[in-house]
Amino acid sequence: MKNYTLLFIGALLLLSLSCNRKDSLITFESKTVKLQFDKTGELKAIIDKEKGKNYLPKGEKSFLLSIRITGDYENPVAMEIKDGKILLKYPSNIIATLKIEEKDTYLTFELVKIEGDSEVELVVWGPYPTSINKTIGETVGVVRGDDFAIGLQALNIKTIGGY
Repeated sequence: MKNYTLLFIGALLLLSLSCNRKDSLITFESKTVKLQFDKTGELKAIIDKEKGKNYLPKGEKSFLLSIRITGDYENPVAMEIKDGKILLKYPSNIIATLKIEEKDTYLTFELVKIEGDSEVELVVWGPYPTSINKTIGETVGVVRGDDFAIGLQALNIKTIGGY
């Protein structure tokens, strides 16, 4: 009887440990910054690697890339890495393919393909809320603090950074 009890307790312990694992985060990083996303494409952390500080405020929801179809915005429901590219899948069966480049001091994301049954009106990078608030340049998409800055530059007329 004792052997079954130990086996049952061991199985419960293993199950509880597997439910709390954080290895499901997808991480991109340069020498200075680390971005972490969950498997839906939701941003979970913006980390200054030098200071170890996360600039994403707790409780804020933000996604890598949202789309608009017939006036309605959609957030991705799945994010995966395939052949070195990011694939974002949306409720309307749209798939966005992104190229990521991890540079020394920054990251670049490029939308290289978007496909599906619906016509995408526009894409939205972010918005990416931060706890940085010393200097805010909404027009150019930059926030700065004493030690760290985050910027976003859209390079296409059909792309906006935030709403």
